[in-house]
Amino acid sequence: MVRDKNSDEILHAFTQDKEEWIAVFGGEGGVGNIHFKDAVHQYPTFCLLGEPGNQKDIILELQLLADIALIGTPSVGKTSIINSISNTKAKVADYPFTTLIPNL
Repeated sequence: MVRDKNSDEILHAFTQDKEEWIAVFGGEGGVGNIHFKDAVHQYPTFCLLGEPGNQKDIILELQLLADIALIGTPSVGKTSIINSISNTKAKVADYPFTTLIPNL
């Protein structure tokens, strides 16, 4: 996700793999001294400067998505870990296989 640093406005959210987005455009390029080279001026010492580009302060936020699985024997605390990490309230009891819906 790309945010404007000053206004905290979301400028763009990437939704696809290898998606490209241009934040600001660069300026018009100038003409270097190689274009003024001729038989008389073999090493010109002047050039034409280009136009300045745009500037913007942005913040890039990395978003991660992950699939996680907990594997273990019964009654070792898998559901308790899920309950403490996330804000879920899966059923926990003192006997094996009490998690009726393990996909949270």
